[in-house]
Amino acid sequence: DSRLAARIQHTVLGRYGARIGDHQESEVIVRVQPQPATKRIPTGLTDGGDFFVSEASYKIGPVQLTTCGFVANLEEKRLSSEEMAMIPEPVPEATIDERQRTPEKSKMPRNVIVLGIVSLLTDSASEMIYPLIPIFVAALGSGALVLGVIEGVAETTAAILKLFSGIISDKLRKRKLLVAIGYTISSLARPFTGLAGSAWQIVFIRMTDRVGKGIRTAPRDALIASSVDESIRGKAFGFHRAMDHAGAVLGPLLAIGTLLILILVFEMKDTLLTLRWTFCLAIIPGTLAVLTVLFFVKEKVDSVPAGKPFRFSLKQFDRNFMAYLSVVVIFTLGNSSDAFLLFRVGEAIHQSGSLYAIVAGAPLIGEMVSQFGDAEAQKKLVDILFMPLIWGFFHVIKAAFSTPLGALSDRIGRKVAI
Repeated sequence: DSRLAARIQHTVLGRYGARIGDHQESEVIVRVQPQPATKRIPTGLTDGGDFFVSEASYKIGPVQLTTCGFVANLEEKRLSSEEMAMIPEPVPEATIDERQRTPEKSKMPRNVIVLGIVSLLTDSASEMIYPLIPIFVAALGSGALVLGVIEGVAETTAAILKLFSGIISDKLRKRKLLVAIGYTISSLARPFTGLAGSAWQIVFIRMTDRVGKGIRTAPRDALIASSVDESIRGKAFGFHRAMDHAGAVLGPLLAIGTLLILILVFEMKDTLLTLRWTFCLAIIPGTLAVLTVLFFVKEKVDSVPAGKPFRFSLKQFDRNFMAYLSVVVIFTLGNSSDAFLLFRVGEAIHQSGSLYAIVAGAPLIGEMVSQFGDAEAQKKLVDILFMPLIWGFFHVIKAAFSTPLGALSDRIGRKVAI
């Protein structure tokens, strides 16, 4: 609460400002956090200076006080109700933000930007394939049932591995290694979709792809969190999601461009063959993503030692986290794979027939489609070209709002934003 933080700030500056001023900087930044009833916090000064935080201090609950520079010995001070009433009005919130967010802390770290580029490249590779999977599955003679199995197995695999990769990265303190392994597995597995002879083979290819995602996600998020100041953490994760969604816009455009080159330049007339080649060429942006991780991402872990032995227990998490986890589970049960939305869009296009009429009346694209086999083959071509555009439009919206709404959570709080 910004008003409570301001009151604490006035109290500390008023009571101990002179003593703090004896050292380098007298500015005090206050963050309100849950703490044990009494906690000793060393400052690293040669004279052994430290200060104490007590639940009864200032009569306003447990707090943690941190400073920009050195801290002198701060003796515990209990204020009476009369003294509390004499504390001036809180500093405006903008002033507090200004003090907390120095130019250096407000700047987006290099690691976050590089990991954003990695996600852009990876999602470009993934989205060259994903929006075309429903069409590809249908072309192989299967339908919604197999599509559901593919997505269910894929997402379950990723969800389970996210847990274990997070535990392993905490133990090994090697975030970059796991991130690199995860991106490599996905980038190598994904293009094999183009070699699948039946829909059931896609299940294992997608599962391997999601193995890579499950391995990299938790350590990558930890790497982002360790690389950025807490005051702009929401903005940093929002930026990363925006780059991810930008890749999901670029990927379908790359798929359409590849399809048009295969059809117009190489004169391919088989829709299934053009899809296979497009899927195989997705290895190019995937390889660029892996190389970017290897050469430009820097290892960054927090200063807390690994400590406890390698194990996992739900007792490690507080009630607040478990409550949030329950909300996520309930929400996910009511959610569905976006692949079903694409499948339904394809069905709607077929039932309507209006898109085919619009394409047939268009000068350039209509002429190109008319030269592509019989009427059924022409309809398949229209589906292949327009499905990625529809999918890309979804991600244009996501990319546009991810960074500003992530930054908003830095101001209004995570819970309200969620």
